[in-house]
Amino acid sequence: MGRCCLEGLVDAAVLSGLKPGVNSKVLGGPSLGGLVLSATCFKTCCCQKLGNTLVFLMYLIAKNKESQKKLYEEIMRLTPNGAQLDSHSLSEAHYLRACIMESFRVLPTAPCVARILESDLKLSDYYLKAGTVVLCHTWLAGLDESNFEDAKSFSPERWLSADGTCSSVNIHPFLVVPFGVGRRVCPGKRFVELELQVILAQIVRQFEIDFEGEMELNFEFLLAPAAANFTMKERVR
Repeated sequence: MGRCCLEGLVDAAVLSGLKPGVNSKVLGGPSLGGLVLSATCFKTCCCQKLGNTLVFLMYLIAKNKESQKKLYEEIMRLTPNGAQLDSHSLSEAHYLRACIMESFRVLPTAPCVARILESDLKLSDYYLKAGTVVLCHTWLAGLDESNFEDAKSFSPERWLSADGTCSSVNIHPFLVVPFGVGRRVCPGKRFVELELQVILAQIVRQFEIDFEGEMELNFEFLLAPAAANFTMKERVR
């Protein structure tokens, strides 16, 4: 799926015959620079972000056995007798999505959102000029006790409403934004979310996940695991 999307962006550039600097508004379509940027963002999101987030998610599940047990029970309830995952079962997998949202909060692959100010801004006692690069550190915000109770703990339940559905209605919409927000939101957002649901559900259904020690982190362009020392025990059903 990711490859098809990238190929589509490349095809769009080739078929349009665009050259660097061509005004997209004149042609009524995207500029070459815009297509290149979209392809780069999509590749970064799908290849790096998906892989890193999956490792972080598995790590947090491995370290929280009760959450792993609840997730396994939900998946088995939605896919009885070896039934395949489908769009309906995924739509009902509220605890699965809550686990993913909680991993975005506790260990986000993209810990901050960068933006360039389009106009001057007064923020508290600071004056920022247009053109200033601003980093919004959402990771720190996600681990702040004033924003989340028991913020250092992995607790998917905080994303569940009273009726058990996954919901962020009581959480500020800009506190956990792993894909950015607004016009510059990551183009691979929906792809990564769906892939995480499918892959994690398949793994948890077949294996019990364990992790020895604590995970070390590297930060380059994105937050990444330094090593992944997992033990996968096949489930007997």
